Amino acid sequence: MLLRKLYIVAALIACGPATALAQQAGALQIEHPWVRATAPSQTTGAGYLSIHNSGADADKLLSVNSDIAGMAEVHKVTKADGMVKMGPVQGGLAIPGGKTVDLSPGGNYHIMFMQLKGPLKAGDKVSATLDFAKAGKVDVTFKVEPLTYQPASGHAGSMNMDHMSMDHGDANGSMSMKMMKMAPSGHGN
Repeated sequence: MLLRKLYIVAALIACGPATALAQQAGALQIEHPWVRATAPSQTTGAGYLSIHNSGADADKLLSVNSDIAGMAEVHKVTKADGMVKMGPVQGGLAIPGGKTVDLSPGGNYHIMFMQLKGPLKAGDKVSATLDFAKAGKVDVTFKVEPLTYQPASGHAGSMNMDHMSMDHGDANGSMSMKMMKMAPSGHGN
């Protein structure tokens, strides 16, 4: 019995911090949920994670709720004609059977936490509830990473947004950024 407990502890240590916050919900595996730390007066933050659907049937992420923010949404990023636009995903985010959907810096999707109730501090953990069409409500813990954090090479790279101007919204709730310079951070997709 003691040997079995030691094996379990060793396995948990070997998994490391990236998988320590993984959550199983039916056929869905939610991995490496994290947010980047924010400045004291910052009112928005972005959350990232991967959702792997090991089942044959698709599921759909319908909504996100969290006590850390007045509002949370899954956002889609689109690029066209020198502009980067982001806004809420309409009708939910499809999670196809047998596929992984990454919500990652520089990727097509992320969770936008708006109207933050306080700063997100490196080392803290924050909770959110993901609501899926089939898997139902899933409580997820996001690790708050430092401002300089870059995900491991297995996750999509981030964009350098130092030279962009941002329009904080239109009538549809979309945000857009004028691209003046956009370069990958060096991490692969």
